[in-house]
Amino acid sequence: MRKKTHRTLCAIAFLVGPLIAASAQAQSTNIWILNGNGYWTTTNNWLPVTNYPNSAGAVALITNNISTDRAVILDANINLGQLILGDWDRANLFRLTNTTATAITFDTGDSSMALFEHGKSTESG
Repeated sequence: MRKKTHRTLCAIAFLVGPLIAASAQAQSTNIWILNGNGYWTTTNNWLPVTNYPNSAGAVALITNNISTDRAVILDANINLGQLILGDWDRANLFRLTNTTATAITFDTGDSSMALFEHGKSTESG
């Protein structure tokens, strides 16, 4: 009976171990929802509203359609894997600014290349 229990526990550990490791490396994605100037660390500016992007591999999408130029104020040091930045229809622009000496560090968490994309219309009128 002890051998069977031991084999069962080993089989469970073999199957569950990779799932735990994968979930530890899972990335989070947050979407900026504020149509106004706002602070990066204010969770209500993001979906989901429970957190803001700040971890290796995290994805920040700041691409909502804004009614005029807006500032996203970086008020803490942030880690990201991807940052997609730009007004949805490219009529206005997002500006990343900071309140103190803060920085964004790009870290995918899996040694792949980090991604930063930016879009803004160059058309006038």
